[in-house]
Amino acid sequence: MKEATGELNVTIIVVITVGLLSTFFFTVIWPRLNNNLHENTKCSSAYCPPVCDANKKNCKPNWADKNAGTVKCLYGEKDKVEIICPYKG
Repeated sequence: MKEATGELNVTIIVVITVGLLSTFFFTVIWPRLNNNLHENTKCSSAYCPPVCDANKKNCKPNWADKNAGTVKCLYGEKDKVEIICPYKG
C-alpha cells in the first residue's frame, strides 16, 4: 500500500508541475511569440517607400531610427497604416 501511495504522490507532483509550466508558457511566452510572428508578417508584406529628391534621384531609405536600422513602411490594402520595420537593404 505504501508503494501505491508513493506513486500517487509522484503523479500528483508531475501533474501540478506540467500545469504550472503550461500556464507560464501560455500566459508569458506564447503572447510574445504570437506578437512577434504577426509583426514579422506585416513587415514582409509592407511597402517601404524611399525618400527621393525633386528629380526622383538620390533615393534613400525613410529611416525611423538609423541607429536601430528601422524604416517607416506602409501596411494595408485600402487604409495604409504606417508601421516601423527593420531595414533589409
